[in-house]
Amino acid sequence: MATDPAPPSPRQPQLPAPNVWARLGRRRAVALAAAVAVVVLTSLWTPAVLRAALHAVGYAVCHQIADHSFFVGGWQLPLCARCTGTFLGVLLGFGMVFARRRTRCNDIPPFPISAILALFFIAWGADGLNSYLTLLGGSLPHLYEPHNALRLTTGMLLGIALSSLVYPVLSMTLWVRVRDQRSIESFKELGVLLLAAGVIILGILFGPEPLRYAASVLSTLGVLMMLMVVTTLTAIVVLRRENRATRWRDLWLPACLGL
Repeated sequence: MATDPAPPSPRQPQLPAPNVWARLGRRRAVALAAAVAVVVLTSLWTPAVLRAALHAVGYAVCHQIADHSFFVGGWQLPLCARCTGTFLGVLLGFGMVFARRRTRCNDIPPFPISAILALFFIAWGADGLNSYLTLLGGSLPHLYEPHNALRLTTGMLLGIALSSLVYPVLSMTLWVRVRDQRSIESFKELGVLLLAAGVIILGILFGPEPLRYAASVLSTLGVLMMLMVVTTLTAIVVLRRENRATRWRDLWLPACLGL
């Protein structure tokens, strides 16, 4: 007995393909608008205004003693040599975390590396104390004559140590889920950081003056970043938003308050 063929199923309407180009177009439009805004804002910042802004930020954290600072064409950098090194080191350490994709790390470096970082703190403190004793007029005994190269170097070492200890604390406060990673995993990574720090130090000490000017801008950004980290952590605690973020956009409110 023959059976009737099944009736054809109704044709399903075809959904439009995701408009990838439209999405890319919106992103390009946003990027273009941001670039235009940066250009416009930058055009309003004459060298004199920019230098005044840098010094205002530096004044918040640094004594700005002329004898302890570098100069560019007669202009004193906004941070002393020690603070310049410290906040450049912070940027360098944070840069390593992001470059190695450890933005959700939950631990400080292993003990042998942490011990070396502790020595960086001691070196910074010892050189600072020695420098302070000479600042009092030279009447007090001190170990050696202080120098801006030593201030810059010990500051850079301190900044690297600070960033490796502070970022895991920030990560464990921000994210719902963290990863079993360390801010610095191995001696090789510490060596890369120290090599990069050495290149920066040599560039500031012996390089052309534009390098010092760039260092002044970057170190001031380091000040803003470090202060923003501390104040953002405070805002998160006050707002009771610990361990709630799953992506970076979830942090816009405490980050704005921190900034």
